[in-house]
Amino acid sequence: MILDKADKVVWCGHRGMFVPFTSPHKTCSQKLHEFCTPKKECDPVKRKLKNKGNKKHKCWKEFVLGENLPSGLPIEDSLYICQKFAAGTDYAGVYGERANYLTLYDRQEKTPFISFGKFSEVGQTTWPAVPHMVEKALVKKDQGIMKWFTTRKKMSGMTYENTMDKAFEDVCKLGAYQALLNDYIDVPYEITPLLAPSLVGGNVGRQIAALAMTNTVPMHVSIYTSWQKLDSQVRSYAIQKCGVPSKESKGQKSPNRKPHNYPEMYIMAGRVPSTNITIGNNVNVPYLIWMAGCCVRGAEASSFAAYVRNVKNGPIVKSPIEQLEILLSDLHNTTDNVHLFPAYNKICSNIQNDVSNYLKI
Repeated sequence: MILDKADKVVWCGHRGMFVPFTSPHKTCSQKLHEFCTPKKECDPVKRKLKNKGNKKHKCWKEFVLGENLPSGLPIEDSLYICQKFAAGTDYAGVYGERANYLTLYDRQEKTPFISFGKFSEVGQTTWPAVPHMVEKALVKKDQGIMKWFTTRKKMSGMTYENTMDKAFEDVCKLGAYQALLNDYIDVPYEITPLLAPSLVGGNVGRQIAALAMTNTVPMHVSIYTSWQKLDSQVRSYAIQKCGVPSKESKGQKSPNRKPHNYPEMYIMAGRVPSTNITIGNNVNVPYLIWMAGCCVRGAEASSFAAYVRNVKNGPIVKSPIEQLEILLSDLHNTTDNVHLFPAYNKICSNIQNDVSNYLKI
């Protein structure tokens, strides 16, 4: 369309000259009106939230190997979210209010820093056909929006809210500290869960919970399918090599699974924010998206990592965890070395335990 590269001063100052008599007059005028009308922007958030969320709770510890968070990363200002369904919602009634995974969330960039998962059973390959959900703890409550949000004692948990039909002012309040579906309109990025529904466990509730907006980042559409294939490869590794049973093969003997020696998969996925690329209401578009996994079976471990530049046709790189740690140290310009799995003498980062070549990318 010509308007994509048009000079607004010329086109908008002389609108009548650019509406051809041979084209549908109403349609052309409407397009020109949309082009010349300034886009609404939400007011910048003045108040920074200092609440650490669930940091003092024990709910997050089960998803982190040895209860030791990554060291060397700038996560001190992150909001700890034990991803659970909000009290009173249908999902909470069916699946309970138990934590499904952990997210360290960046309220300024409106994207997760890292999401952590642990599973001893693999879920289905197909993702739940449910809408993405918002986090109640991140709703701007001082403007009286949605009375039911502010009347409940428990002010946290994920719930569905149809933001596409709301007034602009209400959308701004809902999206003051988190991304919404509205932020993805007319952009070359796909809503992408850091922890895929197929990698959070066999429980259907956990798979649904993986579709929380606080677990998603904007990923370039050209690499979205390839990243989903990576998720599939990790799932296959968990079943075929780690020995984690699959929900879809219930009743069948899983490969490499020995009695009294049940393996567990620890998965973490994160992003490195860009410096000046945003979509919608100032949602940061990551510079880099990464994943690391460690299969723990007794005193043994095997691990892998992968990462991708979030640009058009960016190649996915598989690597040992140690290589990813060096990259993250460099990109975050950290003073201390990054260790993603510091527990148990960094057994997961040991290069001898690397199995990244198993991933067929």
